[in-house]
Order: sequence, then C-alpha cells, then structure tokens
Amino acid sequence: MPRNAASLREVERLGLYREGMAKKYLKINGVWEDHIHMVLRNEMLE
Repeated sequence: MPRNAASLREVERLGLYREGMAKKYLKINGVWEDHIHMVLRNEMLE
C-alpha cells in the first residue's frame, strides 16, 4: 500500500521495482485501497 513506507523500503531493499499503481485494487475493512505492484526483474533477459 502506498502509505506503508516501512514495507516499501523493505521490498526495495530486497531488489524489487515499482511496476505501477493499482487504484482501488483491494477492499480492506470496507474501504477500497490503492496498491503498488512490485516486481523482481530477471536481469538475464535485459
């Protein structure tokens, strides 16, 4: 989730990249929340 700074720092530390934003992606506690799609790139293909 975009507001979860600690989780974003951790996945970036692990080498994942931001791929895009999913608006109103998942309903949590009755509220539609945005989420950031994170991916691990296959450097062998680049």
